[in-house]
Amino acid sequence: MINLRDLSLDRLLPYLIRLAELAGLAILLWTGLKKVIGYFLSRRRELLAHRPAFPFLPISDSTQVLPAILPGEGPLADHAIPYQRRVADRDIQHELRTHLASQRYLLACGKRGSGKTREAAMLAKALCDEGATVLVLPHEAWLDVPKEYPDGLPVKNLLFFIDNLNFHCSKQALTPLAEKVHFAPQPTFQQRLQQTLDWFEQACGEREIRVVATACNEADEWAKLQYNEEDPLWSRFTLFELPPPEDEAVTALLADLTDTLDIACDPSEFPAMAACNDQTMANVITNLRLAASRGHLTLDDYRPTLEGGYEECYLRAQTLGPAVEPIYDALEVMQDIGIVPHRHLVIPLATRLWGGNFFQRLGRRYHIARTLDQLLTRKILPARNSVVAPRDGQLEGRGRKLDRPFPLDILSKIIIDASRRRRDPLTESLQALALHARSTDNSRVAVRAATRLLQVTPGDPLALLLRADCQLALNAPNLSLADADMVLASDAAPHLLTEGHCVRGRALAQMDRNSEALAELSTVLEREPEHLSAYLNRATVLVRLDRPHSALRDLNKAISAQDNWAEALYARAAVRHKLGHYRAALRDLNQVISLKPDLAIAYVNRGAIYGELGEHDKTIQDADKAISLQPDLAEAYFTRAEAHYNLEQYQRALQDLDNAISLKPDWTEAFFDRAMALRRLGRPQEAITDLTSAIKLDPKLTEGYCIRGQLVSDPRHAIWNFNRVIELDPNHVSAYANRAICLAKLGKYADALVDCEKSIQLDPTDAHPYYNLACIHSLTGRTAEAFEALSQAIDLDAKYREDAKTDSDFDNIREDPRFKELVGE
Repeated sequence: MINLRDLSLDRLLPYLIRLAELAGLAILLWTGLKKVIGYFLSRRRELLAHRPAFPFLPISDSTQVLPAILPGEGPLADHAIPYQRRVADRDIQHELRTHLASQRYLLACGKRGSGKTREAAMLAKALCDEGATVLVLPHEAWLDVPKEYPDGLPVKNLLFFIDNLNFHCSKQALTPLAEKVHFAPQPTFQQRLQQTLDWFEQACGEREIRVVATACNEADEWAKLQYNEEDPLWSRFTLFELPPPEDEAVTALLADLTDTLDIACDPSEFPAMAACNDQTMANVITNLRLAASRGHLTLDDYRPTLEGGYEECYLRAQTLGPAVEPIYDALEVMQDIGIVPHRHLVIPLATRLWGGNFFQRLGRRYHIARTLDQLLTRKILPARNSVVAPRDGQLEGRGRKLDRPFPLDILSKIIIDASRRRRDPLTESLQALALHARSTDNSRVAVRAATRLLQVTPGDPLALLLRADCQLALNAPNLSLADADMVLASDAAPHLLTEGHCVRGRALAQMDRNSEALAELSTVLEREPEHLSAYLNRATVLVRLDRPHSALRDLNKAISAQDNWAEALYARAAVRHKLGHYRAALRDLNQVISLKPDLAIAYVNRGAIYGELGEHDKTIQDADKAISLQPDLAEAYFTRAEAHYNLEQYQRALQDLDNAISLKPDWTEAFFDRAMALRRLGRPQEAITDLTSAIKLDPKLTEGYCIRGQLVSDPRHAIWNFNRVIELDPNHVSAYANRAICLAKLGKYADALVDCEKSIQLDPTDAHPYYNLACIHSLTGRTAEAFEALSQAIDLDAKYREDAKTDSDFDNIREDPRFKELVGE
């Protein structure tokens, strides 16, 4: 036997290296095997996920109705709590049944926690006892019209049960993101519910379909329904407002449950507890849950309202350890975005929120999973199946919000990976993620989520439109166009086809195919004359096609329908600026700034308009404000430079233009303006360098060639520049006039006279060509013609009288009395 103590490190090292190699090989093989198995499992799940899912849970066994609607375990589970007759002299169940029998659609409403779900569930159970199939819509389900009748579902006596309509109707849609997502809202839950019920009524017959729903009727909750008695959906429902539970019902419930739970109490205090109760059953149950954890219930312990109860609930949660904080953070993130909080999503998200390195996260994931299970088991957090379902206000009970935004790319990886690993494709969560990412300008995440949605639901028009919109934000119009074409080739609903044309038009506009874009956007407005974003997009295209008046009409139409639309007001200000309607443009920009006081570019544009009006001090003030809001905004420095230049503050203008060029090195106009400032500061060589840079950026910059021709000292080089100007613009008056001067310096008087005559022909009101003509005639000894041309120049611009006094070109005629008379000597 080998004695390990006799082995030296040198003898052990080869064995250790070999062992490490074998371990590495085993890990490599195991990793590869896991990937192969994972691939085939994921493919199988993909195939399963593509099968259309029926969102309702069918129940034909009446004993399962209450557990499905009121989930939970133990004696304080919602379905296990004994039913109490809330009003002594009324049979609420009989009244509900009577209304349902007469109308077929019943909406039970009341304040939060009043027990409306229990009343509706008891009715559903009774009807199930009589042979009805109850179809329960889970909170996490995505409702849509079925493609085919569900297998095994009866065609007679169907009762659709929808709890908490407020929640379903408030699920995130495109409407709140109108300024970010440019296509119109998808069908709301209300519209999809109506379409689904219409489909079943047609398939089964109207008399076979009944609906029971519940809703909170507090003002903030009721507004989520967008209730209107004339609406095709709501007009079907009979509203039944549940009365609050009387004190006798609360007293009976306290007596039943304290006995069942063996809670130490004094029954004589029950009437006083009922009297101070806030007329909700939920508050009674919350007090009993707290009492069960303490083992006793007294009047001093009894909370009159739920307010404050969630704070105590959170304090109980914290006793389970540090994993509680990241769990609550994860639930808050998911609630804000609209992600359904499945347990298998909460755990990895909470792990990432807790942080740490790879090995720390492994241990923390275990603690989070264990703590979450304890929170659910102890009923601190309620759950429905595998979905964690915090009660309204429960997350806010901890008294703080997550103080940092969670990276959407990590969240998208968690959701997309879970969607691939599990049979449930998480369609609703993917859609919520995509919409939130797009609304926060995180288009790459939105594209990934929309692409996964399309793998789950191939050809889905909404996912295609969302991805197309994001591709435009990523400057990928070709990909956007392909998605829009797929929508238009599908059998999508008419409003989605309209959006397909709208996205297609925007993609074409981004590709500078403006005539085609105009046709597409016009098609949108023919199909839907009130499509406001189409007016805005078409106006942009019309400006590019040099049709500003038509663009203004489109923008007026959009703003008349939505007067506080900052994007449309901003666009209209630009069009009015282009048309010279400066005061009107100022009014638009003032409104934009009042709506978005931190929008730096709005101050820049307003400053530019002040510059057009000669109010350069106001231009500088607006540019200063823009720079304070966004120090890297090159346009702000450029606009301020123009104001300084117009105020003859050339050094300040030069400093601002230096900043603008450092931020935007390929800006032609900035190089040109800096050349003008350098020219004014007596630095012609530097000005020539900047003009050369501007011409390299824009080889068709006529004014760049013209000014450079005036600055260069060599007349041959100057003539080359003026020749280039005339090639680009054969009617450029100044180019002919300046070329004439250079030709005269080279002694080419005949050619110079031709250029002078050409410039006079193009603009007879310009004094400069007449003055040049007078100089050439003087140099060539044509005295009479020189006096006639000089007289015309002075008549058009008196400054040439002073210029002529010192101009050596007139030395030949300076002693002539006619010259002295003309110049006033």
